[in-house]
Amino acid sequence: MKIFRRKKKGFTLIELMIVIAIIAVLAAILIVQWVGARQAAYDSEALTVARNCVLAAQVYYAQNKLSYLNLDKTDLANIEPSLGTTPVSITVNSATANGFEIRVDGQGSTPKTYWATEAGVTDVDPSP
Repeated sequence: MKIFRRKKKGFTLIELMIVIAIIAVLAAILIVQWVGARQAAYDSEALTVARNCVLAAQVYYAQNKLSYLNLDKTDLANIEPSLGTTPVSITVNSATANGFEIRVDGQGSTPKTYWATEAGVTDVDPSP
């Protein structure tokens, strides 16, 4: 006497749960990587803005009879228009005849701050 067994089609509950768990782990890894890449892009944007501030300040210096005196954010934006529309926060802390200090605050969950001076850009506060 022959016993016919019907072949099973489909997946068991355990197999489905394992596949869902694997997809969830991969999604979690991708989300963490995406957030890190996004913050790196925000930091890169702040650094670029700080470098553009240095260049704009140098142009201001040349146009203002070799003095940084009275340098402000409006002057920087007049020289480099992209500095007036950037989402990054730009603050001119001080501007003397021979030097300047501009603070550029980045965006994101852990924003990075850069300081632009006549010597260049740094992420270390130059103030004592």
